Amino acid sequence: TLERVNKMMEGGEVYTLKKVRFRGSQSCPICLQTRNGPCPLIAMFNILSLRGQLQLDQQKVNRGFLTSRDLLDIVGDFLMVRNKGIFESKDGVAANQRQIFTD
Repeated sequence: TLERVNKMMEGGEVYTLKKVRFRGSQSCPICLQTRNGPCPLIAMFNILSLRGQLQLDQQKVNRGFLTSRDLLDIVGDFLMVRNKGIFESKDGVAANQRQIFTD
């Protein structure tokens, strides 16, 4: 399955998922770093997951890892849905924010 993981990576990184219990709730997945150093994207994912605010595809949870693309898509989708009103506004600030998120 290493070949399969390498194909999925396509130049990105793969992050292991670990199921943990938090505040007596059902187990939820957290993302583990592959290298030392700060990673705000992983931190955001883990906070949202622990709060129960992310809906993860069960297939991704069962395979036990996320690609960097998966991680970006999951957190990005959450931010887009959560800030939907920003993107519906017609003013210049909203247009700039839309451009930033699509880049």
